Amino acid sequence: MIETIAYIIREIIKYYQNFALADIFVKVLILTPAFWIEFPWYLYMTISCILYKIYKKPLKEDSKFSPHVGVIITAFRESERDILRSLRTVIHQEYDGIIEVVTIFDTRRKTNLLKKIRIPNKRIIKIIDKNYRGGRASSLNMGLKILSREAKIVVALDADTSLDYDAIKHLVIPFKNPEIIAVSANLYVRNKKESLVTRLQHIEYIISITLSRIALSYLGTVNNISGAYGAFRREFLEKLYGWDSGTAEDLNLTNRLKIISSIYENSKLAFVPESVAHTSVPSTWSALFKQRQRWDGDLVWIFYKKYRRFLLPTLLKPTEYLLFLNHNLLLQFIMPCAMVIYCIYIWLKYGLTALITINIFIFSVYELWTVIFFLIYLSLYCKDIEEELPFLLVLPLYPIYNWILRIHALKAYLDDLLLDLHRYSGYVPKWISKRLHY
Repeated sequence: MIETIAYIIREIIKYYQNFALADIFVKVLILTPAFWIEFPWYLYMTISCILYKIYKKPLKEDSKFSPHVGVIITAFRESERDILRSLRTVIHQEYDGIIEVVTIFDTRRKTNLLKKIRIPNKRIIKIIDKNYRGGRASSLNMGLKILSREAKIVVALDADTSLDYDAIKHLVIPFKNPEIIAVSANLYVRNKKESLVTRLQHIEYIISITLSRIALSYLGTVNNISGAYGAFRREFLEKLYGWDSGTAEDLNLTNRLKIISSIYENSKLAFVPESVAHTSVPSTWSALFKQRQRWDGDLVWIFYKKYRRFLLPTLLKPTEYLLFLNHNLLLQFIMPCAMVIYCIYIWLKYGLTALITINIFIFSVYELWTVIFFLIYLSLYCKDIEEELPFLLVLPLYPIYNWILRIHALKAYLDDLLLDLHRYSGYVPKWISKRLHY
């Protein structure tokens, strides 16, 4: 065993010493998916995140723009403690305008929440119990109907998600531009110190949400407006008749907004990294895999079953179609398949030692990018550097974590392609799943 490890180390040193000329590294640079799919995107992300901070204008208090905001909080099995925390962070926002909150319980549930909170001026709260469970989309659509007509900006919020106290103040700013039809906000992991799994997800959220969506915002779009926290111009929600039933209702709505934005030529989707919400993530590997089974399976359902026309460039704006090709086709689907095929090819062609050596090299490059992204976050976007510094110790594990999730994603893709497992995830009641057309 020791001799094998020593041999691998000698091989790695040899390959690094002959990096420019070694035939095997020429093959790595040409063949490995990371170099021709992901790393160009990473370079664009790095440049965009630096430029955003340089040219971002500071928030100016504008009392003339404080529109009536409607917040729909959807609840199902969340604890009363979580729901109260979410409610309090909404009604105590540092915001001059009216905030109207509709909390929908997706089942009959006796609560006395109103007796446990103090309602400030310019805040309106309504709490609704549904007689039968209809899924999150039905709760959102009910909330949209209950909100008063004065609420021109609609915020969707999960009951286990809480806001920073300046979140809505930042969230409404893009809507000053009439071309903005929806806004994606920032999500941080609340329980990031609970376990190794939550620590890794914290790094994932920083890279895939905060930094990635900043890069996408330069293109006038986002990949998804998270169901946990996002805002919409009510006019366009009503044009689309609200949320569709089924899983991934957030990605579903985002895609429908992109389709309608191709009709309204100047309409855009925006991202506001300063508007921050905090959500809890799975704290065990089994819970994480269960969550990602649904998320990754939903990607297959949304893009390749429900919206097959996304494969054609006629449905979307050119920038949206390029985003679909890069983010949803290349990175989400082709990249995991290419990784597996590439590893098998190297193993059969050059042997196990070459496979291990090359993967160590590739992981080291991924690690370099992870460190770069985390340092960008620490230096430009982090509010509490001392709290984030311990996560530097977890960075060496992040490329491995990312690789594991991609292999697991392949399983989820196949499961949904062959078995339609999105219908049986439990996220949507069975009586609704049976009526879905896809």
